[in-house]
Order: sequence, then C-alpha cells, then structure tokens
Amino acid sequence: MPMAKRYGLLNTDTRASKSHGVSLTISVFAFAEEQYIYPDELKGKLSLELGQAVLLLMPPVGQRNIDWGYLANSENISWIDNPYIERNGDDGAQQGTSRTGWLRVNVLGVNSTILKKNLFELGWTVEYENDSDGRYDVDTITLEPGTDDGENNCFGRTTTGCSFDPRPSLLKAGIHFSLVCDKKDGNSEDKILLLSAKGKKNTYADWNQGFGSGGKTALLTLNLKGSNRTMCKADTN
Repeated sequence: MPMAKRYGLLNTDTRASKSHGVSLTISVFAFAEEQYIYPDELKGKLSLELGQAVLLLMPPVGQRNIDWGYLANSENISWIDNPYIERNGDDGAQQGTSRTGWLRVNVLGVNSTILKKNLFELGWTVEYENDSDGRYDVDTITLEPGTDDGENNCFGRTTTGCSFDPRPSLLKAGIHFSLVCDKKDGNSEDKILLLSAKGKKNTYADWNQGFGSGGKTALLTLNLKGSNRTMCKADTN
C-alpha cells in the first residue's frame, strides 16, 4: 500500500526552519491522525527529508569541534539524555560518552513504520558519541531508523523503512558526495562518502548496511575527525 494512502497523507508543503544558524527547506507531511507517530515526543515535530537532517547535523564551516550542546535547542530534535551518558566497563574503565535524541525523518517521502496495536510512523535516533568522557568533544553523529535498542528498534517483521540509500536524498538537499572506499565484511557493508555542502565543513560519512535473516538495516554516521586513512582501514575486531 502506498505510504500516502497508508498514513492518510493529506498534502505536502514547505516551510523554512532555522536552527543553529542554518536555514533549511522542510518537507511537511500533514497526517489525518497525528496520534499515529511514535514516540509521543515527536508529535508536532516537522518531518525532515534525510538529506535535510544530514545537512542540519553537518558542522558549519569554521567550526573546529562539536561539543555536546550542538543543536541543543533545535526545534527538530527531542533530546532524551540530560545532558549525556558516560559509559563505564565492569572494571570501571571509561568506555565512551553518548547523547541521544529523536527526530522525524523520511527518505524521499517514505517514513519508517512500526506495527503496535496500530501502525505508527517510527521516529529516528540521532546519537552523538566519543570514546572518552564528557570533557571531550563529539567524534561521531549517527542517524538511524528506530528509537532504541529494544522493542522499538527498526528491525524485523513489524517494522518497515529500516534500510535506505541516502544518496538521492543527499543530492536533493544540495549535499555533494564522492565515494572514498567500500568495505565488506560478512553480512555488513560500509560505503565511505565524503560530503560537501555550501556553508558546511567537508565531512566523512559511513553508510552502513546490514543484511540478515531479520531483514536489511542501515545507519549513517558522520565522522567529524575522519581521514581517508582512518575511514578506509580494515576493521581489526
């Protein structure tokens, strides 16, 4: 069933959204029943085309580092962590820091969905991470369909829109890219892209695709400190 019919799509429109000094053209989807958006924190939020979400998250030209407060007051993101989570191993050793939020994302007009008692549009997760503690800046920003690692992740028979090709959406948002390398390992593939856009710092992106018995999944990670060498080296895990 087409997404417009499945969700009762009434019309599309465009609005200007300014966040962190960035002006974006936002695709607005008017749903017949606003309650069929999950989680509740995303009700009333605008739906961003994937490329628009990436453009929002890419660092501005001249900004050397991204701290944990980057886009903290964005009207598009519902932040969950206050302000971030520091993870420690069983031995107490620092394993990294993360900050998680949710937002509405569509890929060329198609939403991710999850079947509960009713069929819901499923939000996406944005996660800032580093491999140290909160005193240090953000290393990566990941966009992924679904809103947690449990029953509301995007995987399996009760969800759709869990796998995506970001490239057409990136071009639509005015983001140019080049393929740096392609890495395959078992049931996983990583395409490393170098992104560029007006007013934004050139940024490496890792488009990861997973293939398994439960279906295909995908996520897109912006590596804020990457290089050709570090992004394309073989994994040693």
